[in-house]
Formats: sequence, structure tokens, C-alpha cells
Amino acid sequence: MRRAVFLILVLVLLLAPLFYRAYTESRVSYLLGKKYEQQQDIVAAARAYNDSASWRALFVVPARASLERLRALVQDSALSPGERHEVQVQLYQTLMRSRTLFDNKEEQERLALEQQLLTYASDNKGSSLVRRKHDFAVQEEVQLFVQLAFWCWVLSVAVMIRYGFTSDGRLVPRPFVSSGGVAIVCFSLWLYFLTLA
Repeated sequence: MRRAVFLILVLVLLLAPLFYRAYTESRVSYLLGKKYEQQQDIVAAARAYNDSASWRALFVVPARASLERLRALVQDSALSPGERHEVQVQLYQTLMRSRTLFDNKEEQERLALEQQLLTYASDNKGSSLVRRKHDFAVQEEVQLFVQLAFWCWVLSVAVMIRYGFTSDGRLVPRPFVSSGGVAIVCFSLWLYFLTLA
């Protein structure tokens, strides 16, 4: 029981700063977007909402609200074509930042936005439309390594907590250092594979 409480406490201490940063950064950008929207500066508002939505995570409410504001701004009939295009670009960038493989709705929304952006570019730039050199594709192998490194990191931290301490809470140096070293290596690999994803 003590180990379970200790493990939960360690996880909370590891995740709390990350959640705090995501929430505060998202909230600041969201409020900035609301301010710009009240000033009728839709392009600046869309950029601020894009920044806010880039912090999307579980329980980060301002990020989800920013994504919904971007979606609402795209539908606003009062926008000029140039403003609508800029809002679509910001929403497209927000959706491109998503790292999920499981939300098919967002993928369909991203593809529809891409078509709208290409149509706008084609209409305004004539036939010299430049497409991306390579179409966006999820690299399944890299995603697999990302998941593998992440779960190895989590498992090695759990092993470090389980075997690195005695039942009365004293440190056992050898298992703690060896599993802690594996945790650092797995964490570093996870970050590296995220840069490739």
C-alpha cells in the first residue's frame, strides 16, 4: 500500500509541472485571442488560438476551447476571403500538430481544409500552384518506436520505484541506479523518436 501511494505521488510530482505549464500557456494564449477577437483583429485572434490549441492535452480546457473558437471563426460569414484563408491556415496548423492516430474526424477535417487551402491558392495564384513535395503521412515505424520507448521509460521508472526502495522507504543503491539509468536512456530515446515522428 505504501508503495502504491509512493508511486502515485511520484507520478503526480512528475506530471504536475507539465500540466501546469500546458494549462497556463494555453490559458494566456486563449485570453489573448479573446482580446484580439473583441478588437476585431481576427487574424491575430486566430494566431493566438492556434498557440493555445497547440497545448492540447487531457483536462487542458483552454486549448480545447481555442480549437472550437478556430472552428467557429472558419464558419464566420463576416470574414473577408483573406481573413478566412488565414483562419483556415491556423486551424490546419493546429490539426497538423495532433499526434493521435485514433481521431479519424480530425484527420478528415484536416484533409478537407487542405483541399480548401489548395483551391484558394489555385484561384489566387493561377496554375502555378505548388504542392508539398511529399504528402503528409504517418510514419508507423517511428510511431511504434515512440510508443515502445515511452512504455519502456514508464516500466523502468516503476521498476526503479519497486526495487530501488525497501518496504520502509530506504534507498537500495544498485537497483535504483541501474533502473534509473535505463529510465534516463528510455526517456532520451522517447524524446528522440518524437522529433522524428
